[in-house]
Amino acid sequence: MNIDTGDISYCQAELLSLVQWQAALPDSGMAAQSLVQCATRPTTLGCNYASFSCALGMRTIGADCADGWQCQSGFCSGSAFSCGACMAMPQPNDTCTADWQCPGAYFCGNGICKAQGTQGQYCDSQNPCADHYSCISNACLKDDLTDGQTCGPTEGYCDQTTSQLACNQQNTCQTVDFASSGDACPAFGWCRGLGVCNGGICQNAHDVGDPCDPVNGCRWPAVCQAGVCVSPVAENPCDGG
Repeated sequence: MNIDTGDISYCQAELLSLVQWQAALPDSGMAAQSLVQCATRPTTLGCNYASFSCALGMRTIGADCADGWQCQSGFCSGSAFSCGACMAMPQPNDTCTADWQCPGAYFCGNGICKAQGTQGQYCDSQNPCADHYSCISNACLKDDLTDGQTCGPTEGYCDQTTSQLACNQQNTCQTVDFASSGDACPAFGWCRGLGVCNGGICQNAHDVGDPCDPVNGCRWPAVCQAGVCVSPVAENPCDGG
């Protein structure tokens, strides 16, 4: 899961809102856990990487689910808060028909779960590279260019694991600026905390219960329904076992 915010405290709140949603699901193994201790994250780049280590759920293979934490196997075929079924945890080289049927960092290629490419390995539209690698001239190249280096589809891309860099319009790696709610939107960067730029001013994404519209959206994982931000658990059809 990637949540670029430029702000560690907001990142922690963002993770907490997701974990609270997971804990609220029926039969979730996360319900009895400490919500904060359940999520681990680095402090260098906010929530770019997050992992969870909590008790697994109660539902058996084949039961309805909205998230893997409801399942004894830890894996649910649903995605993006949609209804699915508890399934055995996918393994490398399993047969598949879609990427979601494969474990993390794997993809479905020719009916088999295959590892995504890393440095120097072959890649194309059907053979993707792993996170933080780009496919350059059919070879996976690590995104590790530094500030001021030339970047683009032939040179490669900027390091986002140890610094906040992005490729600007001049094809040069540049440090990204972040602005808080009420401040002017940065010339090169984003509004802090997944906010939106509205009329040249950064505005916070809305929380559950706040009004929302297509321009002024909700803070993930909340969704906008009938002009109000609601928890995705309220939207989820999988409320039965």
